[in-house]
Amino acid sequence: MKVILIVHQLLEKRQNLGVTDFYNKENPIFQRELEQAQYFPELGWRWKNDIPILSGRYYFDGIKNGIKLKDDFYLIFHFPQQYPDKPPLVSEIEAKIPFDYHRNEKERWLCLATPSDIEIQFTKDRCLKNFMENLVNPYLYLWLYFNKFGIMLWPDRSHGVDGLIEGYKSILKTDDINVILMLLKMVFSGDFYWRNDCPCGSGKTIRKCHKKQLKFVDDNISKNQLQKDIKEIGEYL
Repeated sequence: MKVILIVHQLLEKRQNLGVTDFYNKENPIFQRELEQAQYFPELGWRWKNDIPILSGRYYFDGIKNGIKLKDDFYLIFHFPQQYPDKPPLVSEIEAKIPFDYHRNEKERWLCLATPSDIEIQFTKDRCLKNFMENLVNPYLYLWLYFNKFGIMLWPDRSHGVDGLIEGYKSILKTDDINVILMLLKMVFSGDFYWRNDCPCGSGKTIRKCHKKQLKFVDDNISKNQLQKDIKEIGEYL
């Protein structure tokens, strides 16, 4: 209980701590993740060049709409030093999942979702259990379904900036890319008032139009990620 209490205190004060040091074995956040490994006993921690790596054969078993799919994958999880401020990266080293199926072309990481979608899901609970259940498992199920039936079970994001824009279209409830860029810049800068006219052109104030969507972005996507997304979308235009 003492470790859990310390973890919660660190998470509450994270904005004042600067970069977290996940590579410190005594870090209570790292200790928490050691405890969370009990949910995935087939995965094990090891240290390489003073960097913690989680790896092992993961026996996936999932069911959706009555269709049960299962397989095993040898996965390696690479944790950034800033974890849990930044989520881990995952690679599948036996190439059961082909490199042309939602994998980073250069580094071969699994493309679990767009960076902003990953942040939205991961910020709900910055821990290994949430990461596995709500990002890794859906990715594996979607791949197995596609591999078996030849169709995607749910709408799929495009690669690169196209997928990024598709995600923000869904979040911000607009198909206008210029409006998306303006709204993201507003959240990033914070330089606006709720009584201002909404840039979407509705004729309403922001408070009565896109307030809910702007607050969602502000609460769930970090400033660093927003800055990257704004740059990518701006270059796209």
